Parts: sequence; structure tokens; C-alpha cells
Amino acid sequence: MKELMRRVLKNTMVFCRLFSGFLAILLCVQWFSATVQAQTTESLDRLFTIRSVKVDIVASRASEARRLALAQAEHEAYLKLLRKITQPEGRALLPELSAAEIQALISGIEVVDEQSSARRYVAELDVRFEPSNVSAFLAEHNVPHVLGTGRGLIVLHGHSDGLTDYIWQPKPSTMAAREGVDWINRIRTYVFPLGELRERAAMSYSEVVNFKVDHIGVISAF
Repeated sequence: MKELMRRVLKNTMVFCRLFSGFLAILLCVQWFSATVQAQTTESLDRLFTIRSVKVDIVASRASEARRLALAQAEHEAYLKLLRKITQPEGRALLPELSAAEIQALISGIEVVDEQSSARRYVAELDVRFEPSNVSAFLAEHNVPHVLGTGRGLIVLHGHSDGLTDYIWQPKPSTMAAREGVDWINRIRTYVFPLGELRERAAMSYSEVVNFKVDHIGVISAF
């Protein structure tokens, strides 16, 4: 009887260990799946959102100005989204959409900032598109599009002036060129270093102009 009880106890302990191990693996799989799902959702939200759309409309009354401004923002955001995720040859295959058809692709509009008077409406808006609706629309017309945002990129402007090389000192022509680009609505996230001491020590002008970024340490991990 004692030997039987010993075997039962041993088998029970083995079963508990196996079950605990299986449960731990299951929890890890669920956590990994949830993490991947969250990252995918965040990536799609960033990819299908057009940020900082600015509008300034004057009409007969404030409500009409706001209505016209929102319609303008939706149309502008739609065009920016197409430029963001499709190629020119693909966009040439797409039909002109009405305001209602564009609205059907939008999941929401966030007001970042707005000012309204008796006849004028000024605002900065983020326009979010529904990924599934946009993908279905593009697939209907056989237009391929980007499906992911990829890793972020650090932007450095290396330039020469006479015999001197610069990567941190501002230059009017460089700053003007930077301001002319809609960095926020590109596929990838772009970061501009501030030129702090650790950043200056991590990279040189020669590495920037020759795209040698394998020695910039933690900064390249972005």
C-alpha cells in the first residue's frame, strides 16, 4: 500500500510539473501574441494616419466654414495617404472619389488645435483612415500599397563650407530644405538629433557622408 501511495504521489508531482510547464509556455505564447498584435495595431495606426493637416477657411458663418474646412482636410489627407503608401503608377489607376467616398475610408478625425470666429475656422487636424477599407479600395483597382512602417531613421545633414565640414551647426539652406519636407507623414518615423555631447562623440562627419553608421552605438538601435 505504501509503495502504491508513493507511486501515486510521484506521478502526481510529475503531472503538476508538466502542467505548470505547459501553462508557463501557454502564457508566454499568449503574451507574445498580444505584444505582436499591439505592435501591428500601432504600426497600422501610424501608417494610416495623416497628421497635422492645417486648414483655414472663411465662409458666411462659422458652421459653414468648419464644414468646408473638414471636407478640405479629408480630401488633402486622402491625397497625402495615397502618396504615402502607393507608387505614382498605382495612383494613376485610381478613380476620382467624391467627398462621401473619401469619408467612407476615414475612421476618425482628431482636432489638435482649432480657432473659430464668426466667419472663419482655423484648425490643425489628424485624420485616421480605416486600414481594411483603404486596402479593400486599393485591391479593387489592383493597386499595391505599403503594409508596414519599418524601423525609424535618424536624420543628419552633413555639409561642407569651404575647407570646413559640418554636421551639427545649422545652415540656412539646410534648414530651409528640412522644413520643406513633410517628415511627420512619411512611412518611417524620422528623428533629428539635438547635437548633445554624447551624440557628437558617437558619430563623425565622415561616417555621415559615407553612410557608415555601424559605430554609433545605442543611437542606431532606434
